Amino acid sequence: MQKHFDILRRSRTATAEPANVRVIRGARELIVMVDDDSDLRSTVALVLEDAGYEVVECADLASAFALLTAVVPHVLLVDRELPDGSGLQLAAWMRRQCAYDDVRIVGFSGRDSSTDIEAAFAAGCDDFVAKPCRPEILLRGIRGTSQRTRGVGAVRSIARSVSSTGEQRLSGTATAGARRG
Repeated sequence: MQKHFDILRRSRTATAEPANVRVIRGARELIVMVDDDSDLRSTVALVLEDAGYEVVECADLASAFALLTAVVPHVLLVDRELPDGSGLQLAAWMRRQCAYDDVRIVGFSGRDSSTDIEAAFAAGCDDFVAKPCRPEILLRGIRGTSQRTRGVGAVRSIARSVSSTGEQRLSGTATAGARRG
């Protein structure tokens, strides 16, 4: 865990807006939370810290991108609507980068229509939690994502390498079939 703090200290001084990044020290997995509502971020960070997570808060996409160039979290908790763009852009960007294959992405938004939820999954989110929510619902979403996505990073890497060589593309059906067998 100390390496996370060393990286975070360096990244905080490297960001254009260090006031938009706040570190909460926990005991286990690192969660990067991106949301522009400072009161909500503080409340959620306390819930996650109490559950034993290490939390880094970002108020906008620029801060999140800057931070993510220095550290790879276990979980990204991202709001859809941010002052400088959509959190779904961040999710989609992470899914295109090999370094983030094992990062679990949880969409976290007040926009919870079926279209909004489908857009979150299409962008690469592994789960979606509508806000406001009770703490146990948020934790269940994060923990559920943790259990469901183990090994998915390896499948993403294989799928990316196979499709880049022009051989065979793995579809959702083929991937699901491979898991059953």
